[in-house]
Amino acid sequence: MSIRIKLLIGFLLCTAVTAALGGYAVVTISSLGNLTMEVYDKPLMAINYARAAETNFASLDSLLIRFSSGDQGEKLTDGIKEQTENLSENLEVASERAMNEESEILINDIQNLVTQWQASVGDIMAGKKPSASIDLSKVSSTILGKLGELVEITAAAGFEFRLKAEEEVAKRGRITLIVVAAGIALGILIALYLAFVITGPLKRAVKTAEAIADGKLDNEFLKVGRDETGKLLRSLDSMQQAISIRIEKENELQERDRRRQEEQQEVLQKQIGTLEQKLETVIEGSVSSVVDNSTTLKELSDQMLNAASRLQERAGMATQASEDTSSNVAMVTNGTERLNVSFVDVSSKVRTSTEIAESAAQQSSDANKTMDRLAETADQIGSVAQLIKGIAEQTNLLALNATIEAARAGDAGKGFAVVATEVKNLAIETAKATEEIETQVQAMQSVTASAVTEMQNVTNTIKQIRDIASGVADSVAEQTAETELMVENANKAEEASNKLSLSVSDVTTDVSSSEGMATRVNQVSHSVLEEISSLQHRLSETLNEAKSQVN
Repeated sequence: MSIRIKLLIGFLLCTAVTAALGGYAVVTISSLGNLTMEVYDKPLMAINYARAAETNFASLDSLLIRFSSGDQGEKLTDGIKEQTENLSENLEVASERAMNEESEILINDIQNLVTQWQASVGDIMAGKKPSASIDLSKVSSTILGKLGELVEITAAAGFEFRLKAEEEVAKRGRITLIVVAAGIALGILIALYLAFVITGPLKRAVKTAEAIADGKLDNEFLKVGRDETGKLLRSLDSMQQAISIRIEKENELQERDRRRQEEQQEVLQKQIGTLEQKLETVIEGSVSSVVDNSTTLKELSDQMLNAASRLQERAGMATQASEDTSSNVAMVTNGTERLNVSFVDVSSKVRTSTEIAESAAQQSSDANKTMDRLAETADQIGSVAQLIKGIAEQTNLLALNATIEAARAGDAGKGFAVVATEVKNLAIETAKATEEIETQVQAMQSVTASAVTEMQNVTNTIKQIRDIASGVADSVAEQTAETELMVENANKAEEASNKLSLSVSDVTTDVSSSEGMATRVNQVSHSVLEEISSLQHRLSETLNEAKSQVN
């Protein structure tokens, strides 16, 4: 039963009690009015008419005395007739208003005596002699005496009636007080019942709402009615369960996000560590190989310089030691062949370095893809944070609507307004926490983007290594071709050793050219060594920085 119906029934009961009291008051007033009318109609009227009859008879007796004295005027006769009629009427009314049987008997006796008296008076007024058996003066005295007695009896009966009326009024007053007290007690009982039925559950709902606002979510709802308070308690129960489920889901989501972040962090650290190891291995191997080859190339270039110097010296002495030309040419041929073999070996190692650089570039590309997936994961976390923020905003709107409805409900909705305010504050804190998550996700996205950029720089650097290695390979190929040409020239020189004296100037020119190329190779070797050292240092710094940012 709803509170509205309970209040309506209570008000109807109070109205019924009031109506009953009013009806009883009307009945009491009507009864008292009837009693007043009865007092007026019977005792008062009986006394008045008895006294009037007494007065009429006294007047008749006085008029009769005047008539007997010789005053027999028409006016006196009319007065006697009028008083006689009034006496008869007053006795009739007194008989009708008699209070008891004694009064009626006395009035009948008086009427009989008055009838006899009127007959005698009529004879006197007609000039006849009255009956000897009737003593008119005695009858008059008897009538006056009985009229006086009638007045006294009527007054006594009126006093008794007054006592009964006073007793009846007092009785009615007591009954009225009892009925009013019963009505007031019934109204108080109805008010107490309504207060117990309505305010009790409301207090319980307020305490439950305060407990929920304090964070206690294990409140029990054992007996819940079907009125608005019961609906409020059921709503509080549903809200308590919803808040508990929401908190559990939030904790699960936070725990899941935390585990996911830890797993992603571990995977990322493992991938970075693996990538770092691979890059360090590849770079160290490539750099070591290039350094070794460059060192070998430098040594060969030094040997070429020394050989060119010796050839130049020997060319100066060619005119005096032509007999040694064949052996020197053979030595040059052997040296150039060894140089050719070294250049072939350098070319092979440079190609290997190029392939390793390409493999490193591919692995760097894979690392970039991993960073892209990490960025996508961060975007997904941002989407989840946006979803949580949207839910918090919807919860805030619902809490605002609940606050508005509670404000409309007035005092009955104050407790619910407190709960709605706490829910609204919880939604605002959830939105703030979501903004913090978004800030962390954005920071993670920024770090991921920086890592992607650094990995791209690593990829570009590796590509530069590959390009440099390709350039070195081209240079080595060029030197190989030139060395092969030197071998061919040396063979020709050996074949034309007999013409050495004629070709000393040409040999000197070729030796100078070889010296210049050896110098160039030496310079390239120095440059390659410096670039490789710088590249190794930069790659180490980049990897350390990427690792620290990821951590």
